[in-house]
Amino acid sequence: MHVHHVAIGVKDPELMLRFYLQLPEMIEETRYCRENGSLRSVWLRLADGILLMLEQSEAGGPRALVFKMPDRAEHKNILHDLFKQHGDGRTDFTLYIKDPEGNRLGFSSWPRELKNE
Repeated sequence: MHVHHVAIGVKDPELMLRFYLQLPEMIEETRYCRENGSLRSVWLRLADGILLMLEQSEAGGPRALVFKMPDRAEHKNILHDLFKQHGDGRTDFTLYIKDPEGNRLGFSSWPRELKNE
């Protein structure tokens, strides 16, 4: 068994889409719009095939959505830049940032510590 998708509630799908597309290996797959053309939902695919669904909702998202830390140096650099702008703490293994609506994202290097990153 594996994760098929993660859906999070967002207030502003357009804003959140722009933010999440900054993350390494995140690809926009499908948009769902209302009859008036406004964005209701967008599906993003991660490199490993898992879908991240950003669904418009006033309810908000999960406590934390944690991704595996990428291996590629340029992707780590992007995450470190985002951490400088949106950092929300760290542990020995995980960097946390907050997206524009306050959802907490983690990037974990478990079982390897982040000492040199």
